[in-house]
Amino acid sequence: TPLYTIAHVVFFISAFTLLNRNESIHFAAFSLLKRVPTKWIYGLLTILFMLLLIYCNDLFNRNPPNPYNSDIIPSIQLYVSRFLNGEFPYLPMKFDWTVFPNYFSLRWLPFLLPHIFHIDYRWLPISIYFIVLFYSIKQVNLFRNKDFFLIIIVLLTIVWVCVLHFQNFEFVNSIEFLIVAYYCLLIPVFHSKSIFWIGISVSLCLFSRQSIIFLLPAISYFLFYQFGWRSFVKYSFLVLSIGILTMMPFLLYDSGKSFIKGLDYYVISARGIWNTFSWQAANDIPHHLSHGLSYALYAFKLWPDNIDKAFSYFYKFQWIVHLGLGILCMMIIYKSPKISTMALITKLYIGLFFNFFCAPFLYLYFVPLFVSLHIFIYLSGLKDKNN
Repeated sequence: TPLYTIAHVVFFISAFTLLNRNESIHFAAFSLLKRVPTKWIYGLLTILFMLLLIYCNDLFNRNPPNPYNSDIIPSIQLYVSRFLNGEFPYLPMKFDWTVFPNYFSLRWLPFLLPHIFHIDYRWLPISIYFIVLFYSIKQVNLFRNKDFFLIIIVLLTIVWVCVLHFQNFEFVNSIEFLIVAYYCLLIPVFHSKSIFWIGISVSLCLFSRQSIIFLLPAISYFLFYQFGWRSFVKYSFLVLSIGILTMMPFLLYDSGKSFIKGLDYYVISARGIWNTFSWQAANDIPHHLSHGLSYALYAFKLWPDNIDKAFSYFYKFQWIVHLGLGILCMMIIYKSPKISTMALITKLYIGLFFNFFCAPFLYLYFVPLFVSLHIFIYLSGLKDKNN
């Protein structure tokens, strides 16, 4: 966990320093890469993409959604089926245990499409992610930079191989790549300078998972500085409208009681993963704490005989750290209100947010991993050093 934190901070400081010294971020000339025909690169990309689809299809066929592995996908199936049947989606869900729904609407509403067409839900997040990836590369004209384009392909291949080999359980039992796509979309839309698409992108993040909330002041200041108050008002109205349209109907149904109960249930379930599983030895470290990348592990080690106390302290501590991260990002963007800085503080914030999180499910760390890759894509294609 400390190495994970240091890596994020070093990446941020190094990139921020280079950008503010007006030096472009680039590698030395790759004379060998320059000799590779462009059609070979596109051919390689096509082959790798097809291999990925074939392997994912095999993974999905061998691992159908199972609530005993994870209740994420079975829960989303219930949200969607209830919604299509005219039922209230946020009623308690019965498996062999009871789940009180707490997913924000833009985390499950997109799955109406695969449900209607009887497609495996897990194809939707992957499809949206690759659309965002293509848009990100196109936005900075990386297709024209053969050196960096090939390097990006190599990096993406390595990361995907590692995810599918070492974290295939988390991959097949979650829909986290939908959240990955939402957060990765932030970077190219900031570069596009379109208030409409920035508002859409921020809304997708905010109303799917609320982890972006402490970054909103920095985003707001950046938009106000870059575009002026009129555009900022349009952005605010758009985000508010999307929130009202996608969340308010469900909150008004029972005055938000079911949703509030769901949020309380999330805290209870977060406390639950601080216990060892039945298949672990009594003195083992809880599985999610030992495998996640959160400092929650150290709180557990400080008070191993009083887990309730350890969880309570760390739960409060995480909110202090998250608020501090938001303030730090605000200070940085105030000093350097540029698009590249906004991209970097997004990476810093997302990376460290989950470092101090009381429920360190391993699939959550797909988001900072792929956001970092997309920051690299953005910086690789950056031409205007004043951006």
